[in-house]
Amino acid sequence: MSAANGTVSGGDVLQFDAGLINASSKKYLTTELGTVNVNGTSLKSKQVWTLNPATADGKLFYLSNKVSKSGLTTVYRLTYDKYGKVTAAKMDDETSPDLMQKFKVEPQGDGKFAIKAETLDYLSGSGEPTCKAKSVGESESWSIQLAIHPQVNIFSVQRQQFAHLDLEREQILFNENIPWGGDAVITLIYDAAASKYLIQASDDRFLNADGSLRAAKSEEALFAIEFHGENLAFKNGGKYLSVGGKDGELMTRKGTVGKEALFKLEDSYPQGVFYNLSNNKIVSMKQDIHVSANQHEETDTETFQLECAPGKTNEWAVRSSNGNYWSMEAGKQDILNNGKSKDKACIFELVYEGLEAGTLALRAKANGKFVGIKSSGPLVASGSEIGKPETFRFKLSNRPNLVLKGEHGFIGLRKNFECNRTTVDNEVIQVSYENDGTYIFRGRDPNTAWTVDGEGNYTLSEGSPEKFTLEFMKRSHCLIRASNGKLLEGKQHGEMRATGTEMKKSTLWEF
Repeated sequence: MSAANGTVSGGDVLQFDAGLINASSKKYLTTELGTVNVNGTSLKSKQVWTLNPATADGKLFYLSNKVSKSGLTTVYRLTYDKYGKVTAAKMDDETSPDLMQKFKVEPQGDGKFAIKAETLDYLSGSGEPTCKAKSVGESESWSIQLAIHPQVNIFSVQRQQFAHLDLEREQILFNENIPWGGDAVITLIYDAAASKYLIQASDDRFLNADGSLRAAKSEEALFAIEFHGENLAFKNGGKYLSVGGKDGELMTRKGTVGKEALFKLEDSYPQGVFYNLSNNKIVSMKQDIHVSANQHEETDTETFQLECAPGKTNEWAVRSSNGNYWSMEAGKQDILNNGKSKDKACIFELVYEGLEAGTLALRAKANGKFVGIKSSGPLVASGSEIGKPETFRFKLSNRPNLVLKGEHGFIGLRKNFECNRTTVDNEVIQVSYENDGTYIFRGRDPNTAWTVDGEGNYTLSEGSPEKFTLEFMKRSHCLIRASNGKLLEGKQHGEMRATGTEMKKSTLWEF
């Protein structure tokens, strides 16, 4: 997943990381240290290409693949020479100026694309990839599968606002300045058979072309995507989804793309509620500039967003629904809701080690002290050790449904849960928060839940549910700790058990 500059909410706009699947071979365009072939059978790092706009009008793109090793990232860009030979050139000062790099990504009307070299012909996946095809056949048709995590916030370019589910209207509306709450999380589900996308609201229903929401999938709910520079468009039945009306209703309207039909995808940060164990009250920014644990009910003013900068580990800014961050004034210890940027005064570490399962502490980066509460509730970073006033529970509130993606793919259910799926599984994980700070992962049938068998495998049954805790470590990534105290760990062949003892690629889950 890549991130570009933020929208008006200050979040991270997702770049278009994607897999390119050839219609003839059903395999992914793959690069291995400069060579290019079409033999990938699953969507791994070698098959992920970033579509970066190459011209101001958004009609040409660079296709880049990133290779990370030993903390260093090398970028390879899809290139072709004057004879149509395709390679992936390392982007550095020695890159040959004779290699051409720009491509048109042309929608074909059926959900697939043709990829045309700027100065030559179409990219063909028949045998060794070349840009020599004069016309588009099956070998020159490509499905584009987005490689981002599918749970996102969607931003309207025209309205400069975000989508959310309005349950009273039973519509998706674009009228939120900051995407707040579970109703603002939209899931984009790739349908491989159709090479199109389903747009799923937070209540599991799918958006249809007429703007209605329905539980069943249908042709009216399948949208072809199009790339317009840094923006995305969705098309069904010859018309584009667009935003209109005073409340920003979403439905198909026109056969042409205007600003009302252009969208950006933004990473959906975790949001939730902090409970203090000393006074059993909820942390809030309701009353004044001071952040205090003094409420009994959960509203937007008691909900906070955890934002971790790209590439950072366990460095969090805590954002309020009014857009401000928790902050500390120089030389003082009070936690105030007045931060305007994610500087050092606004950064906190989440501490889990040594604490009771389901609890955490916050350590302020500004002074190294733990955040606790005064007798009347205000938060203050003054603790040298962790006692009850410095102990909190965090209830994740904007993931009523959970999609988990690990090092080897998405979690899905066969006989047992496995972690090497290329696409999102239809078996939704319903998140049930328990009052002790743990979570139960339930199925569509609320009587079923994740249970563990005698061999440590997880399945879905009506047996005794496993209880998990979530430990937030990186942007949109967490550790999942089982009741045995071990971390959920994924293996390449799909096995997934609670055997992990430390944070590493196999124990980090994108959510």
